[in-house]
Amino acid sequence: TDEIAPLLDGAPAFSLRVVERALATVQREVENAPADDAAHTARLATLGVTDEAALAARIRAGEVEGADVGPAVRDAVVARLRVANPKWLQGGDRH
Repeated sequence: TDEIAPLLDGAPAFSLRVVERALATVQREVENAPADDAAHTARLATLGVTDEAALAARIRAGEVEGADVGPAVRDAVVARLRVANPKWLQGGDRH
């Protein structure tokens, strides 16, 4: 990128930035996925479900308390943002 970017402008320069960001996202996903997946599975298990669809159904049915769900959902969102675009977490994970 450092070599090619200065040679490009317009649409090709934009395309290079898009590819660079996509590759960075993939790299973060590969690095974080095992730990993030395990943590998410554990969070769901503490709520008595095995996947997000089941959690959504239990929330709609009023079978889980917001105080129990809130931290689990927040942690899942933070993990996804850490992969998708860590800049959106400015100031840290804000736990």
